[in-house]
Amino acid sequence: RFMMSYSVKTSEIVKLLIERGYSIQDLVYAVKEAEQNGILPEVNLEEEKKLDERIEEILVELGIAINYNGYRYLVSIVKLQLRNPNCSFSATSLYNTVAKQYGTTPGAVEKSIRTLSGIASKYMTLFTKMRYFGGQDKISTKRFYNGVTQMVKTLT
Repeated sequence: RFMMSYSVKTSEIVKLLIERGYSIQDLVYAVKEAEQNGILPEVNLEEEKKLDERIEEILVELGIAINYNGYRYLVSIVKLQLRNPNCSFSATSLYNTVAKQYGTTPGAVEKSIRTLSGIASKYMTLFTKMRYFGGQDKISTKRFYNGVTQMVKTLT
């Protein structure tokens, strides 16, 4: 099955620490302190795996293959929205966040998700289109990622 991978390499983290005058011990100490103060949320790997599988299942159902760049961008956006249900993200802030995560541009993120939206609109049922995507033939990128997030919430 598809597993999420993160694009930050250990060497990049070490380089950043050194550039800013920190050591790895400083990082370990900061993480432990954040955990003790309840600032760093605990990640449940089993729940994370189930969420990844559920998102994958929904996207495959919509006709979206994992080989598209937009796939991983969309998964990141959906997870951001699910982890922060009380936050209202603008499209721009989501694109910027995901672009930084994957070392690309916000425009590339938006274009990739627009491509997925076009693919999915061809494969989804009328019921799905009406219920989650407003029933329009052409689905905007924002409506698309919000609809996918809603599908994950509803079907999880």
